Amino acid sequence: VRPSLLAFEGSVAGETAGLRARYYAVTGATTLPDFDTLTPYQFGGTVASLAYTSTSGVCVGSGRSDNVAAVFEGWVTVPTSGSWVWGLGSDAGSQRWLDGRLVVDHNGLHSYIEKGATVYTEAGRHFIQVRYFEDTGNCGLLMRWKPPGGAKVPVPASALSNGGAIYD
Repeated sequence: VRPSLLAFEGSVAGETAGLRARYYAVTGATTLPDFDTLTPYQFGGTVASLAYTSTSGVCVGSGRSDNVAAVFEGWVTVPTSGSWVWGLGSDAGSQRWLDGRLVVDHNGLHSYIEKGATVYTEAGRHFIQVRYFEDTGNCGLLMRWKPPGGAKVPVPASALSNGGAIYD
């Protein structure tokens, strides 16, 4: 069990549904790139959720089937406090950050598989960021959670949002 994650106290006005998406062209990647050194070819769009099954087609909403990296970010609203399992399945590498902390490190070239971590998480809104890359072959990205006493399921689109201004 990792340290607990506390929800921020305040409200967000002007947010929209889904996670913001930035897409990058990368070639020959074997690990997640340093996104700070790259310029996205597509920026500002949103995805409703991260529930992309493994495919040889268009990868995670990017418009590309290979040589792509992406950053998805926004808010996730956790309905109850407790020990949550935060899962991330991907082909190839990915990371899941929650409130600025690395929760799932699933980096490197690999076929589709899921990794997860159990973290005590307070009910409320948390900043989430998912980093992803795919070199060649199939791609896929699935973000799941398991609430205390519940079953592991994809994080529903209704729990994801982005943007807005934070008020105390």
